[in-house]
Order: sequence, then C-alpha cells, then structure tokens
Amino acid sequence: MGLIKNISRAVTSTCHAIDNGAKELDNIAGELEKSSVRYLHRNQISRLKDEIKRLQALPDQYDLIINKKEEMLIEYDMYIEVATGDEIKNYIDERRLLEIELTDEKLKKTFIRLNAMETKILARKSRLAIEQIQALNNLSGKFIKLMDDSNASVVLGSEYAKNIFQKCRGEINNISVLIKKLETERVTEDIEIYSSGEMNFKISKRDDKPHGRSVYYFHNGSKNKIFSFNNGCLEGLSRCWREDGSLAVEYNFCSNLSSVKIATYTSYGIKVADGEIKNNAGGLRLWLWGGVYIGNIKIKDGRVKRKTAILKILMNPKFIALVCETLRSSEMKLEYKEFIDTVNLFHDFSEEIFSMSKS
Repeated sequence: MGLIKNISRAVTSTCHAIDNGAKELDNIAGELEKSSVRYLHRNQISRLKDEIKRLQALPDQYDLIINKKEEMLIEYDMYIEVATGDEIKNYIDERRLLEIELTDEKLKKTFIRLNAMETKILARKSRLAIEQIQALNNLSGKFIKLMDDSNASVVLGSEYAKNIFQKCRGEINNISVLIKKLETERVTEDIEIYSSGEMNFKISKRDDKPHGRSVYYFHNGSKNKIFSFNNGCLEGLSRCWREDGSLAVEYNFCSNLSSVKIATYTSYGIKVADGEIKNNAGGLRLWLWGGVYIGNIKIKDGRVKRKTAILKILMNPKFIALVCETLRSSEMKLEYKEFIDTVNLFHDFSEEIFSMSKS
C-alpha cells in the first residue's frame, strides 16, 4: 500500500509540474507574441514618421500627409493595446500630441476651404442677391460646424483650435453684415423712357421676379396698365385704362390665386361685364350696349368660350331687338362702337393676364 501511495504522489507531482511548465511556456509564448506585435507597430510608426517627413518636403501633399497621420494614429492605438509599463504612458502622450496635430491640420484645411468658398460666392456678381444670400447662409452654417469642431479640439489642449474658433466667429459676423447688405439689392426697378422723355414702363422686381407694381404708360404720360405682383405671382388689383384716363378693365386676385374678381367698363363708366372665377371656373355677367343685360356667361379653365358666348348672345331675343333699335338710332350706333372697343380691350388685357398667371 505504501508503494502505491508513493507512486500516486509521484505521478501527481509530475502532472502538476508538467501543467505549470505548460502555463509558463504559454506565458512566455504570449509575451513573445506581444513583443513581436509591439515590434511590428513600432516599426510601422517609425516608417510612417519618416514618410510624413518626406512628404512635408514636397509641394501639394497636404491630403496625403493627413491620411498618413490618421494611419499612424491607428498604429498607436494598436500598439497601446499590447504595450506594458512606461511604454503605455509614453505612447499615450505621443498619440495625444499626434491627435492634436492632426485635428489642427484638419481645422486649418477646412477654414482655408471655407474662405475660398466665400471669395467664390462674392465674385459671382451675375448671381441674384437671393442666391448669394442662400449660399452665404449655407456657408455660415459650415463655419458654425467648424466652430463646434474647434471647440471639441480645445478640450484636447489645442491652442490653434482656440484661434480657429475666434476666426470662425469673426467670419460668421462678416457674413451676417454681407447678407444685410445684399437684402437691399433684392428689390430692383426696370425703367424704360420714350424718346419724348415720357416714361414707357416701370417694373418692380424682387429676386428678378415681378414684385409690387409694374406700371405701363401712354405717350401722353397717363397710365395704360398696372399689374400687381407678389413674388412673381399676380395678387391684388391689376387694371387697364384708356388713353383718355377712363378705367377699362380690372382684375382683383386674392393672395393664393384661387379666386379673382373681374369687371370691365365703357369710357362713360357703364359696366359691361363683371364676375368671379374660383379655381379656374365661374361666371361672367354681361351687359350689351344701351345697358341691356344679356345673362351669365360660363368660364372654364380660366377662359370664356367665345363661340359658346357669341351663340348665347345671338340667340337671346333682347339682342335681336337691340340690333334693330341700333340700326335706326345713330346714338345707339355710337354706344355699339363703344361696346365693341371695350370688349376688345377686355379680351386683350385678359389674354395678357392669363399668360402672366400661367407663367
């Protein structure tokens, strides 16, 4: 029994020794592997440093240098994972300095690019003021983002980032001043003068679209037509006059163009037609010469169907009686001529209005 016990103890001790030896060998292998990995990363970091130094001596290598530094930052992270003792602290410090250097260069690159964008925006004088304002507002947003990025870099200890932060603040203020100045350029007037010196027309525009009142004049200086616009769309009263100053036609558009009221008059101020169109449909009440009311003419798709309207007038008994009376009376013939002139004016002005509302 004693012999068996001794053999058992010997076997157990041997197994423990083998196990401990295996663990020790494993530890040694692990350290060797880590040492090998550290060596590889150290070499890679050293190689990248040399490569960056070489690139810095060459022109136009800015982007490539940044890429190499980003690559080196990854190598530092991988090295720190397997580093030991004082190595960790040393490489953490080196990594931090590299990160500050890298972020500073990125901030500088972005700031230079944004300044170039500002110069380009202001150089394009052919651009509308509103387009320049939109571009500058967009640029201001980019400077605000750069401010946020530089503020985050200040936390790392970057002095350059503090400088960029202040520069961005100054650029944002400058852009704000430029935008206020450009706002005054959004409204312009196109003016044309007759050879006689009288004004032909005066068109108000905002952002190169009709805005406010566009006024046209006769040679004698009296108003011919007025169109009222809001940012390129007809809104409010638009009118047409005769050369003697009498009102011929008026259109009154509501702000969303869903409805418009219409009226037309003879030179004596007698109403010939009025009506309202809602959503491009409605009706137009019509009076013939002599003040004879003929009925309501339907409007569809924003237009009067002339053939249908003429047929409705011709078939009306009042029209036949009025024609017979006009043939006998010279006074009624004058009223008939006035009526036709008014209808023609109404048609021409309506066509003009219709084309503007569709453009």
